[in-house]
Amino acid sequence: MTYEIQRMIVVSTAHLSQETRDLLDAKAAERMGVTPDTGIDLPVTDPIGTYGWRVHVAELVEDMSDTWPTDLEQLLHLAHGCCCQWVAIDRDGPVLEHIPTYPEEGEPT
Repeated sequence: MTYEIQRMIVVSTAHLSQETRDLLDAKAAERMGVTPDTGIDLPVTDPIGTYGWRVHVAELVEDMSDTWPTDLEQLLHLAHGCCCQWVAIDRDGPVLEHIPTYPEEGEPT
């Protein structure tokens, strides 16, 4: 029997601006059928409770849109470089020193 196993890296929501967080909320609501198609050009995004998102990475790094937020792109590149198919962006996830962080208002720190 062959199993498909997918890897996921977990990072803090502190690595996303408030604007990107709002986009991920809208995309996750669209995917769950809560809202109609938003037209937001982002990868597959699922909510993690009320405190984060799970974003699909596999093969998307080459297809990134110029409209994707830079902070999200950085996390997708990191996950891709670690051979992960998903990135979990969680409020309680680790803050990484080499990735910029944002306060709740969305301004870089």
